[in-house]
Amino acid sequence: SLYFDTPRLEDYADKAGGFSRRKKIRIRIYERELTEATRIFWLEKKLRYDTVTAKDRVALSRDEYTEILNGSKLRILHNLKKRGERDTENIFRPLLAEKMRPHVLVRYRRIPFMGSVRITLDHHIEACQTDNLGYTRFMRKVRTGSAVLEAKFAVALPLWFGNILREFDLRRTTFSKYAEAVETLYRYHPIPR
Repeated sequence: SLYFDTPRLEDYADKAGGFSRRKKIRIRIYERELTEATRIFWLEKKLRYDTVTAKDRVALSRDEYTEILNGSKLRILHNLKKRGERDTENIFRPLLAEKMRPHVLVRYRRIPFMGSVRITLDHHIEACQTDNLGYTRFMRKVRTGSAVLEAKFAVALPLWFGNILREFDLRRTTFSKYAEAVETLYRYHPIPR
């Protein structure tokens, strides 16, 4: 995932400040790394209010991905709207108004479990400062030895999952791969955790 932010990293600051309403904008691929064969790129805006999360996303071609990084975002916005992509304006409004640009690349390995609850286990998280999705040897490990277990459900936490949490005395906490990456790369911890 290639995360966009304002020149002053305001989306990171919202997360670090503990604000209940915040957003992240990223371009993501679901492959191990970017190659010439990569054809689909996902431009996403993730909104969070307290514990509720929503995501808008549009598919981009390789040419559109390249143009968002180096060219006219307005032209891509126009093309996506012509194509009938629903969430285009919601994503592009902050990109344009807040002069957002790519700052941090975050890579990780994911083990997904699908069912009535979508559970993912993300591990081997690494990051670097860059303006594209290309792998670089300058990747730095984020929280070595840790993994992120995330459960996503539509209405209520199923009883069986609640039993697992109680059995192993697990507690809900927040974790942002983007914020952790920024803190790893910039070595900046503005708020005690």
